[in-house]
Amino acid sequence: IQELIRLVAKVDDATKLVKEKEIILLLGGTGAGKSTTIHFLGGSKMAETKLKDMNHIAPIEIKNPDLKKVTTTPFAKSETRYIFPVTVNFRDIGVSGDGSIILCDSPGFEDTSGPEVDIAIKKKLLIKNS
Repeated sequence: IQELIRLVAKVDDATKLVKEKEIILLLGGTGAGKSTTIHFLGGSKMAETKLKDMNHIAPIEIKNPDLKKVTTTPFAKSETRYIFPVTVNFRDIGVSGDGSIILCDSPGFEDTSGPEVDIAIKKKLLIKNS
């Protein structure tokens, strides 16, 4: 129950951050590379690494403080437990002009984290759509 309450609070926080803003929400199966893609698009320096005999492209230099909370792994194991927004300032990634975009990481389809994650996300969807 405590984990469910914590996750619902995190989903509520994310909802407030993205309300009425343009976002890009990355969707896909668990282990598809959503978190890795957000690191790349957000300006993290990436390199191929090996973890337990598995090749993995991972961030090796993270400049955006929001991205420090985004975990990547080569395993088909859920790391992202709730929708997590990352604000990327255009100037930080070499794009001219002021402005920013919000990239949102999300739990994967067929998530392996357990029922708490499903309940937290579905609760938020029900409230939003009612």
